[in-house]
Amino acid sequence: MIGRVISICTDPASTVKPNVVVVSAFQGVTNTLLDLATHAAIHTPEAREHVASTLEQLKTRHREAFTTLTARADGGQAVYGEVLAAREQMERWFQSLSGLLDGVYLLRECSPRTRDHIASFGECLSALTVATALRCIGANASFAHAGEFVLVEGQHGRARVDFNKTYPLIRQSLSNPEVLYVVTGFIGANAEGIIHTLGRGGSDYTASIVAAALQASVLEIWTDVDGVMTCDPRKVQSAFSLEELSYQEALELCHFGAKVIYPPTLQPAMALKIPIRILNTFAPANHGSLISDSPTPSTRPITGISSIGNVALIQVQGSGMVGVAGSAMRLFRTLATLQVNVILITQASSEHSICVAIKHAEAAEALKALNNEFASEIATGEIDPVTVETDLAIVTVVGEQLRHRVGISGKVFGSLGRNGVNIRAIAQGASERSISVVVEGIDEDKSLNALHDEFFANVKKRAHLVVIGTGLIGSTFLRQVVEHREMIRDQHDIDLIVVGLARSKARTFNLKGFSSHELLNSTAVLNTSTVATSDISLAEEVRNLRLPHTIVIDCTASEKVSHGYTDFLKAHLPIVTPNKKFQSGPYSKYAELKELSRFSGVDFLYETSVGAGLPIIGTLNDLLRSGDKVIKIEAVLSGTLSFIFNTWDGKDTFSAMVRKAKDAGYTEPDPRDDLGGTDVGRKILILARECGAKLEFSDVEVLNLCPAACREASSVEEFFDRLASFDHEFEDKRRQAERNGEKLRYVATYERDVSGKAASSGSSDLTQSGTARTALISVSQNHPFYTLSGGDNIISFTTERYCERPLVVKGPGAGAEVTAAGVLADVIRLLKT
Repeated sequence: MIGRVISICTDPASTVKPNVVVVSAFQGVTNTLLDLATHAAIHTPEAREHVASTLEQLKTRHREAFTTLTARADGGQAVYGEVLAAREQMERWFQSLSGLLDGVYLLRECSPRTRDHIASFGECLSALTVATALRCIGANASFAHAGEFVLVEGQHGRARVDFNKTYPLIRQSLSNPEVLYVVTGFIGANAEGIIHTLGRGGSDYTASIVAAALQASVLEIWTDVDGVMTCDPRKVQSAFSLEELSYQEALELCHFGAKVIYPPTLQPAMALKIPIRILNTFAPANHGSLISDSPTPSTRPITGISSIGNVALIQVQGSGMVGVAGSAMRLFRTLATLQVNVILITQASSEHSICVAIKHAEAAEALKALNNEFASEIATGEIDPVTVETDLAIVTVVGEQLRHRVGISGKVFGSLGRNGVNIRAIAQGASERSISVVVEGIDEDKSLNALHDEFFANVKKRAHLVVIGTGLIGSTFLRQVVEHREMIRDQHDIDLIVVGLARSKARTFNLKGFSSHELLNSTAVLNTSTVATSDISLAEEVRNLRLPHTIVIDCTASEKVSHGYTDFLKAHLPIVTPNKKFQSGPYSKYAELKELSRFSGVDFLYETSVGAGLPIIGTLNDLLRSGDKVIKIEAVLSGTLSFIFNTWDGKDTFSAMVRKAKDAGYTEPDPRDDLGGTDVGRKILILARECGAKLEFSDVEVLNLCPAACREASSVEEFFDRLASFDHEFEDKRRQAERNGEKLRYVATYERDVSGKAASSGSSDLTQSGTARTALISVSQNHPFYTLSGGDNIISFTTERYCERPLVVKGPGAGAEVTAAGVLADVIRLLKT
């Protein structure tokens, strides 16, 4: 690492020739020094042993680094003498550090003053090593201790820089333009020369102070990332570095959790409009991020998103606060006395309540103090007891464009709402450059990912899929995801990631997404899964994943799975399914779920439950949304029955046609399931309900094509044997239709009660708006169903607009391929809208 620093400082190709280099301690050294101070004060043999061994490791690390970096001395005897002098200085510091730790051990305490002094050794050792190494390769470098020219005042740990005295001293101390000064960061001293530290990130702060004093042309801060990121890359994988941003944007981002730059760093450079460039030590060729007074205007609505975790929200409220001056002053005075920093403030316009966000660790003490402050008002009921909510996080959207674009707040709240994130408080700065929301801590990462996908359009939206059922349709869907993932990513900017697989007795999750091989062998993955069905519901388990843009896909025909739809929607998990059991179940449950979907804004898409890949429900809803009214729906909705009656020409018996359909894969394993008409009855019921009909399944007149004697057969083969005895009856119907120039079709029909009176075709006591039935009818040559072929489905909508010539939708309406494709289309449609 130090070798990289030296290379950057002496890079001949660099357009920036540094005059001052400010260095921090070696990685982890400041923490080690503070750990030494803490353990030295414990005054136990174990702590003393820990201090001795840790100190020795610290010495060894610095000695080895110094030896390695100064091994080649190009400056001859003079430089060799400087190396020896620097090594002796290093040993004197080690002796001083050891003496301080011994003093702490004897006193059994470590004062803030001593703690600051101990922490300062890291920067001294680092800067001396870098300066000496630069001398060894011929650079005119000089070590400079910032305590000699960065003057501070105030308490240890909270020191403030005296800029009026510091700037002249810096110009005096670092005055030679031919010298490359290597300055200790993090360190200052008061008027008596007592060491103070400038806080975490203080080395960057030191660099900004020096840059302002010398009126530098640019301040470069070298870190371990490619500049300021749009979001924390540890929490949002799609985060990327920003090329440019303003000082104000950087201030907002770093205040609300961005770790790249220490907030005070910006102030000195900003005052003199000195550009700050954030660069990556491990990738020096990268452009990094430029922070300046007037960056190039961005086309994006926001600049970045940051967050602060471990936050508590304190609320003071009561009718006694309305119109009473001084309540807010008392609140903030109390917190200031405790030296509690207020991160966020929000107040109701009614003046009835004030909320402040503070660090979680300070919540208990603040709560106690505030209840004491307002004790008299609490006793009289004018103010409620002060409350605190913990385990929260603040998520902040930042951007200069927030002042100029409308609708950004709506997008923030909409995105979080769609992902089931509950907002506890909201605040927007007077500068209008940021919008902050307080959310539950467990939703912090989910919120960041959801907002990042929402605002950065050039980033692929990561959609997380949980697939229930890995049978024929489920496995086909997963295969299509694998086959079309690249196309969907390229054309729709959507990255489909399957994170969950489930079936009746097993479920398994992979937050990074299952591999293509695993998806193509999903049943085997579930068979070998160590995760069995747990005590908590699947909806709760998926919600606990806390992933944005999560969609549940039910590829089963299970009534038990459909019973969990309400739980999914309540957990803000959209559902896409070809399963028709819920939509054709009890009307009260159906209506409740539809209302829940509408009220919560969580999608429930079941286009494929009626016509597989055909746009039936979508077409119907488009008609209804446009103000049209349905008069009648006629439909052939069974691929099996369509194939049978479309291809039966009398050369084969009816039973032979049914067997042929079974052999071709059209029927269920037991053809009685198809001939019974229940599936078609459920489909027409779904369409009737989409039209507003309050029908139960018992209200649908379903014609069962399977004779009663055949239904009682103990096996499929026995069923075929019995069906053959009824072939003449079916043949009579076919011949009668043929004599009339017509063809047989198994048709489902829904008709609206145009008279406005209730129709009573069943036992339901609900107010109905029409009748639904299935029947085997013969259609003439001018009927749209006459030319139907193969296993195609067809739907005819007769409406007030399409009255003389009905609107017809026709095409393959069954089969795993088209059904899975329809499910995939619903997923993409949901994500894009």
